[in-house]
Amino acid sequence: MNILLLSPEIAPWASVGGLGDIASSLPKALRAAGHDARLFIPLWPAIERGDFPREDEGALSLPFGLGACRIWRMDLAGVPAYAVEHRDLFSRANPYEGSEDDAAWRFAFLCRAAYEFSRANDWRSDILHLNDWPTAGVAPIVAAARRASDPFAQSVRTVLTIHNQAHQGYASSDLMRALALPGDFFSADGLESFGRVNLLKGGIVFSDAITTVSPTYAREITSEPAGNGLSPLLRRRGVAGILNGADYAAWNPSTDPALPAHFDSGDLAGKAACKRALREELGLSDPDAPLFALVTRLVPQKGLDLFYGALDWCLDEMRISLAVLGTGDPGAEQFFRDVAARHSGRAAARIGFDGRLARRMYAASDFFLMPSLFEPCGLAQMYAMRYGSLPLVHATGGLEDTVRQYDESSGSGTGFKFYHPSPAALHDVVGWATSTYFDRPAHCAALRRQAMETRFTWEKSAGEYVALYRRVRGA
Repeated sequence: MNILLLSPEIAPWASVGGLGDIASSLPKALRAAGHDARLFIPLWPAIERGDFPREDEGALSLPFGLGACRIWRMDLAGVPAYAVEHRDLFSRANPYEGSEDDAAWRFAFLCRAAYEFSRANDWRSDILHLNDWPTAGVAPIVAAARRASDPFAQSVRTVLTIHNQAHQGYASSDLMRALALPGDFFSADGLESFGRVNLLKGGIVFSDAITTVSPTYAREITSEPAGNGLSPLLRRRGVAGILNGADYAAWNPSTDPALPAHFDSGDLAGKAACKRALREELGLSDPDAPLFALVTRLVPQKGLDLFYGALDWCLDEMRISLAVLGTGDPGAEQFFRDVAARHSGRAAARIGFDGRLARRMYAASDFFLMPSLFEPCGLAQMYAMRYGSLPLVHATGGLEDTVRQYDESSGSGTGFKFYHPSPAALHDVVGWATSTYFDRPAHCAALRRQAMETRFTWEKSAGEYVALYRRVRGA
């Protein structure tokens, strides 16, 4: 099959969250399975500056009043990609920069460009795989073109993957004209929501199939509050939960060039060396305390309120060390700086994004904190497990699907879960992990080995997507 994946992000050049990693990994797995998978993305500045051989695919004029855009074909780490150049729209450092309306118009332009290019290109897609609200607008465009008997629209099928239901892409109704959609598409049965265009809703209504990135999240978003107002529609349409995979070639503690020492599940001497090195780097003084790591975007979704209520409590009562890396909400940034100042030598905070430091923290830590209020899939817990850092998670979404609860009677499991998010629950699960570290070291070693040997592969996920593609094509 010919599969064109549309994404606003692509790792490592323009990536804000897990979608960027997925956009770079899933096409590789589909190609390895024998399918011609390609990408359609904006030409963000980091991609434009990259040393990629590129071919000019020509210019497109669209009904936006924003002039023509140019399409470039290039190879991104082995995946053919079509990149849309428009300097007014795609010259930002952050793909989602600007107001909600501004972002919606930017990505509506991307949707229209993707459809017009796809129908005119010699390479014809069997599947347009859309990702989140920025590319969901392609689905109503295809539906409108089918109504007009466009041959390409009649033959192609659309699959929409929801990576985060909380973000839906609202804009004024003026966007309908720019997308060249019929007026009756702006209705309660179409893109209209609270008097505005809702691009994700339009994608859900008009796509041929809808998926999300874990089985548990697929169930969660068909009821409120996780559905964010769209749960009745999602129940009516149906949602398939296909768990994301991890790129274990890129995330491998036995070869990772960011680490001061390498290790694997059979020999953890290198992990101990990584812990010593990080302690020295961050000024953490207790060599025998379990090291807890937090590597995250500092946004409410990640359980900030739980940290506000529990973190000092944990550090006051328990013999632990803490390393924090993240950026986001200014108040949260200051909170973690203050925690580090109050507990000097036992807690350290680095505010910002540092990919190499993140890897060193995965490798050095004994436990990984991820108490998200909701988590569609999550990749960080997969990376932490691969690096022998046992995740402490709120049992939601992909965290529920990927972390196996520690069983004190047998020593089985891959991490520690709690089920009702509160500061007290976070405090208690940190205490549980700490007591396991000190009182049941053999169990801790078994958990670490089991976590490191667990795999969530893109090959399996790609196989599930291919089965879905075939179903929507009737093949």
